[in-house]
Amino acid sequence: MNKSNLEFLYKDDFLFAIKKPSNIHSCISLKNDDDSIAKRLLEKYPKLQDVGKKEDAGLLNRLDFETSGILYGTWNSEAYKKLKGSENGALKVYVAITEGKSKTTNLKTYIGGAYRGSKKVTVYELNKNPKRALLAESQIKLLSYNKEKNLSLVCIKILEGRRHQIRAHLSYLGTPILGDTLYGAKREVKEYFNFENLPKFLLHNESLSLKNPFTNRKINIECECVWKELSKQVLKKNNL
Repeated sequence: MNKSNLEFLYKDDFLFAIKKPSNIHSCISLKNDDDSIAKRLLEKYPKLQDVGKKEDAGLLNRLDFETSGILYGTWNSEAYKKLKGSENGALKVYVAITEGKSKTTNLKTYIGGAYRGSKKVTVYELNKNPKRALLAESQIKLLSYNKEKNLSLVCIKILEGRRHQIRAHLSYLGTPILGDTLYGAKREVKEYFNFENLPKFLLHNESLSLKNPFTNRKINIECECVWKELSKQVLKKNNL
Protein backbone atom coordinates (compact mmCIF):
# COMPACT_ATOMS: atom_id res chain seq x y z
CA MET A 1 0.00 0.00 0.00
CA ASN A 2 1.35 3.38 -1.02
CA LYS A 3 1.71 5.82 1.89
CA SER A 4 -1.33 7.84 0.85
CA ASN A 5 -3.37 5.08 -0.79
CA LEU A 6 -6.16 2.85 0.46
CA GLU A 7 -6.75 -0.62 -0.96
CA PHE A 8 -10.49 -1.29 -0.83
CA LEU A 9 -11.64 -4.90 -0.67
CA TYR A 10 -15.36 -4.04 -0.69
CA LYS A 11 -17.68 -1.04 -1.14
CA ASP A 12 -21.43 -0.47 -1.22
CA ASP A 13 -23.72 2.40 -0.20
CA PHE A 14 -23.44 1.48 3.49
CA LEU A 15 -20.22 -0.45 4.09
CA PHE A 16 -16.59 -0.59 3.05
CA ALA A 17 -13.62 -2.86 3.78
CA ILE A 18 -9.93 -2.03 3.46
CA LYS A 19 -6.78 -4.12 3.34
CA LYS A 20 -4.54 -3.17 6.25
CA PRO A 21 -0.84 -4.00 5.89
CA SER A 22 1.36 -4.84 8.85
CA ASN A 23 3.11 -2.03 10.72
CA ILE A 24 0.50 0.69 10.42
CA HIS A 25 -2.08 1.81 12.98
CA SER A 26 -5.78 1.25 12.39
CA CYS A 27 -7.08 4.41 14.05
CA ILE A 28 -5.81 7.90 14.72
CA SER A 29 -3.78 8.33 17.90
CA LEU A 30 -4.80 11.15 20.22
CA LYS A 31 -1.18 11.36 21.43
CA ASN A 32 0.78 11.68 18.18
CA ASP A 33 0.49 12.19 14.42
CA ASP A 34 1.50 8.68 13.32
CA ASP A 35 0.20 7.30 10.03
CA SER A 36 -2.99 5.25 10.21
CA ILE A 37 -5.72 3.85 7.98
CA ALA A 38 -8.25 6.19 9.64
CA LYS A 39 -6.05 9.20 8.91
CA ARG A 40 -5.87 8.23 5.24
CA LEU A 41 -9.64 7.74 5.16
CA LEU A 42 -10.27 11.22 6.54
CA GLU A 43 -7.90 12.75 4.01
CA LYS A 44 -9.92 11.19 1.21
CA TYR A 45 -13.39 11.25 2.82
CA PRO A 46 -13.54 14.15 5.35
CA LYS A 47 -17.22 13.50 6.17
CA LEU A 48 -16.22 10.27 7.95
CA GLN A 49 -15.15 12.38 10.93
CA ASP A 50 -18.86 12.63 11.78
CA VAL A 51 -19.39 8.84 11.74
CA GLY A 52 -18.79 7.49 15.23
CA LYS A 53 -15.58 8.81 16.80
CA LYS A 54 -13.40 11.04 14.65
CA GLU A 55 -10.31 8.91 15.38
CA ASP A 56 -12.08 5.83 13.94
CA ALA A 57 -13.18 7.49 10.66
CA GLY A 58 -16.17 5.13 10.45
CA LEU A 59 -14.16 1.97 11.18
CA LEU A 60 -16.01 -0.73 13.10
CA ASN A 61 -12.98 -2.80 14.12
CA ARG A 62 -9.34 -2.30 14.95
CA LEU A 63 -6.28 -4.43 14.25
CA ASP A 64 -3.03 -4.15 16.19
CA PHE A 65 -0.15 -2.25 14.60
CA GLU A 66 1.56 -5.53 13.62
CA THR A 67 -1.60 -7.36 12.50
CA SER A 68 -2.61 -7.31 8.83
CA GLY A 69 -5.95 -8.01 7.19
CA ILE A 70 -9.46 -6.62 6.97
CA LEU A 71 -10.66 -3.35 8.46
CA TYR A 72 -14.32 -2.59 7.81
CA GLY A 73 -16.48 0.44 8.40
CA THR A 74 -19.56 2.44 7.45
CA TRP A 75 -20.18 5.61 5.48
CA ASN A 76 -22.89 7.06 7.75
CA SER A 77 -23.89 7.36 11.40
CA GLU A 78 -27.06 5.27 11.06
CA ALA A 79 -25.15 2.27 9.74
CA TYR A 80 -22.44 2.80 12.35
CA LYS A 81 -24.95 2.60 15.21
CA LYS A 82 -26.55 -0.55 13.77
CA LEU A 83 -23.24 -2.35 13.23
CA LYS A 84 -21.02 -1.20 16.09
CA GLY A 85 -20.51 -3.90 18.69
CA SER A 86 -20.55 -7.68 18.92
CA GLU A 87 -24.30 -7.90 18.27
CA ASN A 88 -23.74 -7.37 14.54
CA GLY A 89 -22.74 -11.05 14.18
CA ALA A 90 -19.62 -10.49 12.08
CA LEU A 91 -17.56 -13.69 11.79
CA LYS A 92 -13.82 -13.14 11.40
CA VAL A 93 -11.24 -15.75 10.44
CA TYR A 94 -7.58 -15.23 11.28
CA VAL A 95 -4.39 -17.17 10.65
CA ALA A 96 -1.32 -17.10 12.88
CA ILE A 97 2.06 -18.78 13.36
CA THR A 98 2.55 -19.92 16.95
CA GLU A 99 5.39 -21.31 19.00
CA GLY A 100 4.80 -24.92 20.02
CA LYS A 101 2.13 -27.32 18.87
CA SER A 102 -1.23 -25.56 19.01
CA LYS A 103 -4.45 -27.32 19.95
CA THR A 104 -7.64 -27.64 17.96
CA THR A 105 -10.07 -26.38 20.56
CA ASN A 106 -12.90 -24.00 21.39
CA LEU A 107 -11.81 -21.61 24.16
CA LYS A 108 -14.37 -19.50 26.02
CA THR A 109 -13.16 -17.22 28.81
CA TYR A 110 -13.33 -13.71 30.18
CA ILE A 111 -10.68 -11.24 28.98
CA GLY A 112 -9.78 -7.86 30.39
CA GLY A 113 -7.04 -5.43 31.30
CA ALA A 114 -5.89 -5.13 34.89
CA TYR A 115 -6.41 -1.36 34.67
CA ARG A 116 -7.47 1.25 32.12
CA GLY A 117 -4.79 1.64 29.45
CA SER A 118 -2.91 -1.54 30.40
CA LYS A 119 -0.61 -2.80 27.64
CA LYS A 120 -1.86 -6.39 27.81
CA VAL A 121 -4.97 -8.25 28.82
CA THR A 122 -5.49 -11.17 31.18
CA VAL A 123 -7.49 -14.34 30.54
CA TYR A 124 -9.90 -15.37 33.31
CA GLU A 125 -11.73 -18.70 33.51
CA LEU A 126 -15.53 -18.66 33.38
CA ASN A 127 -15.91 -19.12 37.15
CA LYS A 128 -14.02 -15.85 37.63
CA ASN A 129 -15.48 -12.61 36.27
CA PRO A 130 -13.50 -9.52 37.30
CA LYS A 131 -15.05 -6.08 36.83
CA ARG A 132 -12.97 -5.12 33.78
CA ALA A 133 -13.35 -8.45 31.91
CA LEU A 134 -15.63 -9.34 28.99
CA LEU A 135 -16.70 -12.70 27.59
CA ALA A 136 -14.58 -13.92 24.64
CA GLU A 137 -14.68 -17.07 22.53
CA SER A 138 -12.09 -18.34 20.03
CA GLN A 139 -12.42 -21.40 17.79
CA ILE A 140 -8.85 -22.56 17.14
CA LYS A 141 -7.86 -25.13 14.51
CA LEU A 142 -4.36 -26.53 13.99
CA LEU A 143 -3.59 -26.50 10.24
CA SER A 144 0.01 -27.72 10.27
CA TYR A 145 2.87 -28.31 12.68
CA ASN A 146 6.62 -28.60 12.18
CA LYS A 147 8.14 -30.68 14.96
CA GLU A 148 11.74 -29.74 14.12
CA LYS A 149 11.04 -25.98 14.35
CA ASN A 150 8.26 -26.44 16.92
CA LEU A 151 5.98 -24.01 15.07
CA SER A 152 2.30 -24.23 14.13
CA LEU A 153 0.06 -22.63 11.54
CA VAL A 154 -3.38 -22.11 13.06
CA CYS A 155 -6.77 -20.78 12.00
CA ILE A 156 -8.87 -18.85 14.52
CA LYS A 157 -12.55 -17.93 14.18
CA ILE A 158 -14.12 -15.24 16.35
CA LEU A 159 -17.36 -13.27 16.52
CA GLU A 160 -16.18 -9.66 16.68
CA GLY A 161 -13.39 -9.94 19.22
CA ARG A 162 -12.07 -8.34 22.38
CA ARG A 163 -8.83 -6.37 22.52
CA HIS A 164 -5.86 -8.76 22.09
CA GLN A 165 -8.27 -11.72 22.27
CA ILE A 166 -6.41 -14.06 19.90
CA ARG A 167 -2.98 -13.12 21.22
CA ALA A 168 -4.07 -13.68 24.83
CA HIS A 169 -5.96 -16.92 24.13
CA LEU A 170 -3.07 -18.52 22.23
CA SER A 171 -0.67 -17.50 25.00
CA TYR A 172 -3.07 -18.89 27.63
CA LEU A 173 -2.92 -22.27 25.82
CA GLY A 174 0.89 -22.22 26.01
CA THR A 175 1.40 -21.46 22.31
CA PRO A 176 2.01 -17.71 21.94
CA ILE A 177 2.17 -16.17 18.47
CA LEU A 178 5.72 -16.27 17.09
CA GLY A 179 7.41 -12.96 17.92
CA ASP A 180 4.68 -11.75 20.31
CA THR A 181 6.98 -11.10 23.28
CA LEU A 182 4.25 -9.20 25.15
CA TYR A 183 2.39 -12.51 25.47
CA GLY A 184 5.34 -14.77 26.18
CA ALA A 185 6.95 -15.58 22.80
CA LYS A 186 10.66 -16.49 23.04
CA ARG A 187 11.62 -16.37 19.36
CA GLU A 188 11.56 -13.72 16.61
CA VAL A 189 9.82 -13.78 13.22
CA LYS A 190 13.06 -12.85 11.41
CA GLU A 191 14.57 -16.20 12.45
CA TYR A 192 12.23 -17.92 9.94
CA PHE A 193 10.78 -15.30 7.58
CA ASN A 194 12.17 -12.55 5.35
CA PHE A 195 9.76 -10.40 3.34
CA GLU A 196 8.92 -6.72 2.89
CA ASN A 197 7.36 -4.91 5.85
CA LEU A 198 8.15 -7.84 8.16
CA PRO A 199 6.01 -7.48 11.31
CA LYS A 200 7.04 -8.28 14.86
CA PHE A 201 4.51 -11.14 14.99
CA LEU A 202 2.41 -13.03 12.43
CA LEU A 203 -1.35 -12.58 12.76
CA HIS A 204 -3.64 -11.89 9.82
CA ASN A 205 -7.41 -11.41 9.43
CA GLU A 206 -8.09 -13.21 6.15
CA SER A 207 -11.87 -13.27 5.94
CA LEU A 208 -14.96 -11.49 7.23
CA SER A 209 -18.62 -12.44 6.91
CA LEU A 210 -21.58 -10.35 7.98
CA LYS A 211 -25.12 -9.41 6.98
CA ASN A 212 -25.87 -5.93 5.70
CA PRO A 213 -28.74 -4.80 8.01
CA PHE A 214 -30.17 -2.49 5.32
CA THR A 215 -30.25 -4.92 2.38
CA ASN A 216 -30.31 -8.20 4.37
CA ARG A 217 -27.58 -9.39 1.99
CA LYS A 218 -24.76 -11.55 3.31
CA ILE A 219 -21.32 -10.14 2.56
CA ASN A 220 -18.16 -12.26 2.38
CA ILE A 221 -14.82 -10.46 2.18
CA GLU A 222 -11.40 -12.05 1.80
CA CYS A 223 -7.89 -10.65 2.16
CA GLU A 224 -4.86 -12.60 0.96
CA CYS A 225 -2.17 -13.25 3.58
CA VAL A 226 1.30 -12.41 2.25
CA TRP A 227 3.10 -14.87 4.52
CA LYS A 228 0.68 -17.83 4.45
CA GLU A 229 2.29 -19.36 1.34
CA LEU A 230 5.74 -18.76 2.79
CA SER A 231 4.68 -20.61 5.92
CA LYS A 232 4.18 -23.76 3.84
CA GLN A 233 7.91 -23.73 3.17
CA VAL A 234 8.80 -22.94 6.78
CA LEU A 235 6.46 -25.69 7.98
CA LYS A 236 7.04 -28.05 5.06
CA LYS A 237 7.35 -31.05 7.35
CA ASN A 238 3.79 -31.37 8.56
CA ASN A 239 3.68 -33.53 11.68
CA LEU A 240 0.14 -33.31 12.97
